[in-house]
Amino acid sequence: MIFFGILISLNIASAATDIFSDGFESGNLNGWTLTINDSCANWAAVTTSDSDHSARSGSWFAEVAPGCSPSNDPGSRMERTIDTTNYSNIIFTYYRRLHGLDATDNFRVIWYNGSSWTVVELTNNTDPHEPTYTLKNFTLAASAGQNSNLKIRFECTALTTTSEYCQVDDISLSGNLVDLTPPQLTINSP
Repeated sequence: MIFFGILISLNIASAATDIFSDGFESGNLNGWTLTINDSCANWAAVTTSDSDHSARSGSWFAEVAPGCSPSNDPGSRMERTIDTTNYSNIIFTYYRRLHGLDATDNFRVIWYNGSSWTVVELTNNTDPHEPTYTLKNFTLAASAGQNSNLKIRFECTALTTTSEYCQVDDISLSGNLVDLTPPQLTINSP
């Protein structure tokens, strides 16, 4: 009687791992690409602390009061490229707080897979004041994983610079680390 045993060891992807995070505690927007339309104001790292301007955690957050016409949509953009090579099942989270936006203003968050942009949030806010941060959590499409050119972008368009603005804090991307080690094949023979 001849007996052959074959053992194949498969490497399974691990649990979620942090790929990128930014709570703006560096006090700047280094690594972010900022662009504006026409005369709109740009995003900035802010440490002001009052009832309308404060961080969700820590001392710093990103804020913009674009102060430009809705015809300039998107007014102000904050974008970052993040390499997700060797990761799958990408989760994108952030906290946002919107102040004074009305039906002609908007806040938009989109991501780029290397060939096209996808909207994850678009809001035309009619509530004149959101006093607390709101957690937003999205599972991105499979094309977000294994991607050296993934981009995330925050856009805000609002008319006035004194009472309409967008704030974001505690941005993160996480995913499952993909083990690319080839499977081990062991053959036992008599």
